[in-house]
Amino acid sequence: MVAFVVTAIPAFLLTKIIGKHLESLYIMGYALLIGGVVMWVIDAINAKYEAAGPSAPGSRIHTWRMEDMSLGQAIWIGACQILSAVFPGTSRSMSTIAAGQIVGMSRAAALEFSFFLSIPTMVAATGYDLLKSLRHSEANPIGASGIDAHGWVLLFIGFVVSFIVAYGSVAWFMAWVRRRGFAPFAAYRIIVGNSCLSQDLRALLCVPAGRPRPPSPRGLCRRAGFALRSPLRTNSILARMAHCREPGFLA
Repeated sequence: MVAFVVTAIPAFLLTKIIGKHLESLYIMGYALLIGGVVMWVIDAINAKYEAAGPSAPGSRIHTWRMEDMSLGQAIWIGACQILSAVFPGTSRSMSTIAAGQIVGMSRAAALEFSFFLSIPTMVAATGYDLLKSLRHSEANPIGASGIDAHGWVLLFIGFVVSFIVAYGSVAWFMAWVRRRGFAPFAAYRIIVGNSCLSQDLRALLCVPAGRPRPPSPRGLCRRAGFALRSPLRTNSILARMAHCREPGFLA
């Protein structure tokens, strides 16, 4: 709960900045890339201590169970989780797991705490958006005000099914991570981050001849008459625009 409070207050105060960054491929790409490198380096440093176990002398890992965490560790992890809110692509899980490993937690302990920390964080974020939606606020990201009784039943069923699947997935994932570590996920982040940056650059280069380059992919998409609504929407638009070969374009 301490880590959640440390995250919640700054994240709430930075709501406008968070919304501004959500559609930036530039920020997402660098966050994925840097986060992947950080995850890989930290996990590689701790690998030999993980293999040696808790009884090995001189180990930099001193918290092998989540129950043995200190207050300072919880505050540190909560502070690092703010990065995932401000910079999309950082990943809440990556920031909390890497932060836990930095302060001497084992893979399993850091992963378990990250999952438990996600519960109040996601409940608060979703509940806040739901409340704004039901009050017919200008920001209505989930459109709950238009859901009828049947829709609420379907939403509840989806929630229960997702909870059961997530619970089973977490148990399997923790056992897998204990044996193999986080290197595969770090590699995935690096690859996707490079892909986002490459796509962002190609979109900026696809500019009508004789016109100044737009300051961002958002401006380029608006010039073409597209509306950005989500990161996924942005990705598909930029992917199509980066391959344009129409007369008068320089690709």
